[in-house]
Amino acid sequence: MAFVVKKKREVWYPIEVPQLRDDGSGEVDSIKVEIKYEVLTRDEFNEYMRELAAKKGGLLQGLGEQYEKETLEERDRFVMQRVKDWGKQMVDEEGEPIPFTHDNLRAVMRASLSFAKALEEGLFNASRDAPVKNS
Repeated sequence: MAFVVKKKREVWYPIEVPQLRDDGSGEVDSIKVEIKYEVLTRDEFNEYMRELAAKKGGLLQGLGEQYEKETLEERDRFVMQRVKDWGKQMVDEEGEPIPFTHDNLRAVMRASLSFAKALEEGLFNASRDAPVKNS
């Protein structure tokens, strides 16, 4: 097998999204969702991390840390540009598949902080060819 170098690379990568059960038990399910990303080049990854560091006074914070609203919106826009599709695991309350559109993506990201965080982590993992963890 050869190592194929492409100018623009899109890959399917599974993310895990924690979702609190509605039954009042306080238990959380881990939902796997397939996401198609346009992965970052090394230069794009480094530039993005530099920009985040600059916004925090030169101190790079972890992905799960609290950011100002403006920075969160910028991060969401950046991730949204890189998400190209999602798998059939995305359904509405009636169990009907939700078609992928950027409007639907934006709505889900606004409705679920855990989904937005998982998307961002998935983009970085897919961009660095991280193996998928078995759970």
